[in-house]
Amino acid sequence: MVAFPQYTANGIHITGQSYGGHYAPIFADHIMLQNQLGVPDTVNIPLRSISIEDGFMDSRVQFGAYFNYSVSPGNPYDITPFNDTLRQKLFTNMFGTGGCQEKQTACNSNPTDKVCADADEFCIKNVEEFWDVNTGRFENDIRLLSPAPYPARNFIAYLNRADIQAAIGASNNFTAASVQTSIAFSSTGDDSRTGALVVQSMKNLLQQGVTVALFVGDADYDSNIIGAQMVAAEVGAANWASAGLSKLMDFLSRDFTLQGTSRHSASLKPRAEFKNA
Repeated sequence: MVAFPQYTANGIHITGQSYGGHYAPIFADHIMLQNQLGVPDTVNIPLRSISIEDGFMDSRVQFGAYFNYSVSPGNPYDITPFNDTLRQKLFTNMFGTGGCQEKQTACNSNPTDKVCADADEFCIKNVEEFWDVNTGRFENDIRLLSPAPYPARNFIAYLNRADIQAAIGASNNFTAASVQTSIAFSSTGDDSRTGALVVQSMKNLLQQGVTVALFVGDADYDSNIIGAQMVAAEVGAANWASAGLSKLMDFLSRDFTLQGTSRHSASLKPRAEFKNA
């Protein structure tokens, strides 16, 4: 806001992708809380919205959605990669005794680093990565076989150009991933212990008039549409359960400016229809 005062009137909009689904809502909720405190000599941040693309937000339901998306009720492309033996194995890994669901419950009941790191490790290895090990298909676009031709990496060089960094006010180079950061997060079981906080943060934002948009590609296994719908149901926005289906184009103006927030229909098909609350 200080660096780009000409944009202040537009408000602040926070967006997150993938694991950003954990922290975009929490950061936004914290901003709103600080605004309410009214501390002298501080800046009020005019937060207007958050949006989360293909977000992994709540492991309590989204690990189970891996089974739902790949086995039952399945994905919009009718890709059924597992035989009966593998389907049963994935079910047991997720819902059986000592499986992922039990470990998620244990973590959220007793959120210590050890318990939650164990839940993370088990669920990632035996549930999330089950697709990668057994299908030969790209997890971010199940229509493609692995190795997929994307994501392209040329955006990294673009973001590290001096003129681009000056334009966006960046003081450091962009790094696509940090092994050290990943290890630090994994050691606390961060992935498995923050779901309730994320959901509550989104509820708080909606109650304060902040727009929350979740958008998900229907060919993405990794943070799939079924899991996103489960999270949206947990948040329980007003009129969400009774909202009907609308075509996405109904929310676009002639210049293709999005006029509403939307999500994929609960029926999964057709892929051009969305549910809007």
